[in-house]
Amino acid sequence: MLKIQTKTDAQLSQKEHTQILSLLNASFDNIFPNRIFFKQIPHERILVKENDTVVGQVGIDYRAMNLGGRLVDVVGIIDLCVADAHRGKGIGTQLLQSVDNQYKAKADFILLFADEHKVYLNNGFQLANNKVTWLGIDEGKTIGVISKNMGDCLMYKPIKQGATWTEDDLDMMGYLY
Repeated sequence: MLKIQTKTDAQLSQKEHTQILSLLNASFDNIFPNRIFFKQIPHERILVKENDTVVGQVGIDYRAMNLGGRLVDVVGIIDLCVADAHRGKGIGTQLLQSVDNQYKAKADFILLFADEHKVYLNNGFQLANNKVTWLGIDEGKTIGVISKNMGDCLMYKPIKQGATWTEDDLDMMGYLY
């Protein structure tokens, strides 16, 4: 039986931490050297567990951003991943629906960056062609402000009634997840 939990990193047990690290490294070609975040610790995580084993997870970043001169509230999807043996069973969709349900009354959009688009397109996300500005972070150091068109990987989904995305410049007012 699958169980979904929301936790901050401070609430994770050592066992959960170890399982998340293993899952992230298996899913993202071992780019997580002894930490369970890539650029910055997420505000919270949604975990999917089967028999006390983490089989899926997504990090959540909740912040204001500037889209074409207007502030919008955004929930960022960070490092969504599902264990190989559990892929194709709808766990990724369950994680996305959990984010949607938890934030639809609070945020205008869910935002993510992905090389693989299928699961997101199937869950109501759209590709966007915005120029994005963010705080560059590399190996635990700020490296400057970066601006780049992210049309090949930037995806969004409106979750608040009346929220309208535009392809104006997007200032993330923080790091890129």
